[in-house]
Amino acid sequence: MKSWFDSPLDDLPSDGASATTGLFMPADPEERETLLDAWRRERQENIEMGLYLEQACALLRRMSAADTTTPANRKRAKDLIRAIRGARREEHGKPG
Repeated sequence: MKSWFDSPLDDLPSDGASATTGLFMPADPEERETLLDAWRRERQENIEMGLYLEQACALLRRMSAADTTTPANRKRAKDLIRAIRGARREEHGKPG
């Protein structure tokens, strides 16, 4: 049986957002700052990339719904949307 302390730890997200940083931080303040800056940049880039991909999917949906879009371009847009969604699922460890 789990204790009351173990249960909240199981519920933490696995994307690094709740990673404990005080336990294994380098002693050198400059090294620590470099590590935290790299973590912040990586986290920001992942969020920004996700937003760009969502905007791309929305644009592709609008373009494929237009009356002037050819059937071939409509199919390509749908294929791209499907590929983006699949890549996002893989990135988050979700099955296709």
